[in-house]
Amino acid sequence: MNLITINVDNEENREDVLDEGHHLDWDKALNFHANINEDGKGFDNVFNVTSAPLVLYLVDGMISDAVVSYSLYPYRLIQTERINDINFVWNSSRDLNSLAWSHYKNEDDENELAEAIEWVTRSIDLDQTYSNTDTYAALLFKTGEYTKSLKVAKEAIEIAKENDDDYSTTTDLINSVIEKL
Repeated sequence: MNLITINVDNEENREDVLDEGHHLDWDKALNFHANINEDGKGFDNVFNVTSAPLVLYLVDGMISDAVVSYSLYPYRLIQTERINDINFVWNSSRDLNSLAWSHYKNEDDENELAEAIEWVTRSIDLDQTYSNTDTYAALLFKTGEYTKSLKVAKEAIEIAKENDDDYSTTTDLINSVIEKL
């Protein structure tokens, strides 16, 4: 299935774009117009949206769920197992870090945590930030690698200082690591 959207830059051009009807020629595609007001061509009244993306989840060709949201992040599609291929977010430092942090907060299984460490190290390779370095330190702590966690946590604090970020949670992590050593 192809999910195709048409973005209309100017609301005044909306009717002209839709009246051209190019979207009617698409095969194997569902055509939804979520920002069409009350003219009967869209889903505004049903989904109560203005221009937020409409995402449909299909199982065996049937709609299993629909979400209208500005805050649907790619990592959440992996997290909710709507997409099972990590390559979907493999080049997004932010999404990989968010996914790894979610695993830190919600998983205790060693294999799951090892996978989260792989994701966060890839995130750091793409773009090292305070957030992903802190996530890495937290995952190392949770997996019992206390000495390495301490080193990475200190590195996270240095990055935070350079960017005037709050690093109080990392300080708490360092104190927890020291208690374990």
